[in-house]
Amino acid sequence: MNTDPVTIIDHDDLICPITLEPYREPVIAADEHVYVRDAITIWISENGTSPFTRQPLHVEDPQPDNHMKYFAVRRRHLTMSYNVDKGTVLLSSSLKVSRTSTSHRSQHVSVTIAAFCGLLISLAGALSLALASGRSNHHSYGITTVEE
Repeated sequence: MNTDPVTIIDHDDLICPITLEPYREPVIAADEHVYVRDAITIWISENGTSPFTRQPLHVEDPQPDNHMKYFAVRRRHLTMSYNVDKGTVLLSSSLKVSRTSTSHRSQHVSVTIAAFCGLLISLAGALSLALASGRSNHHSYGITTVEE
């Protein structure tokens, strides 16, 4: 039985509160909040304080947050996008379905359940956006993998 602690990170937790974009180079500041390095450096240079607590911060204070970086990288690899104009859904190449053969007659498809569930949720969101844009009537949507 796996006894490793499970960390659940919501996708909104992977967004920098300053840039409102996914983390690329996350750092944790003395205020215990995570930011994109360039964004918090500029903020501190201009304001000298935390954007949340207003406590004094120094440019050299923020330290790399490797834990958050891991989750941000995983998010990028488990993300899909929808192109409204082309009517396509693009999947990250990390969502490959791999086939392994235990014998010549049987093949097993292995899919990570979490990635599959994330894919379904993302697909539902993409289709909701398509419906909201009014461009989805009477169209079929192709799915294409993207090599990174």
